[in-house]
Amino acid sequence: MRAYLEYRMTQENVSRADIQSALGVSEKTVRNKISGATDFSWEEARIIKNKFFPKDDFDALFENE
Repeated sequence: MRAYLEYRMTQENVSRADIQSALGVSEKTVRNKISGATDFSWEEARIIKNKFFPKDDFDALFENE
């Protein structure tokens, strides 16, 4: 699970639907990626970081705990 990403999403009021829209993927895909069942691609991670969390540490956001 990507706990820090979920924490930051809560802090910044970023929903899974926001990420789904930014990436152009299904809700299930976003759920699987946030839970750590599947990985974000480099491009997906870059989009999320730049659009929603530009000041956050890249590695911390996408660390799979």
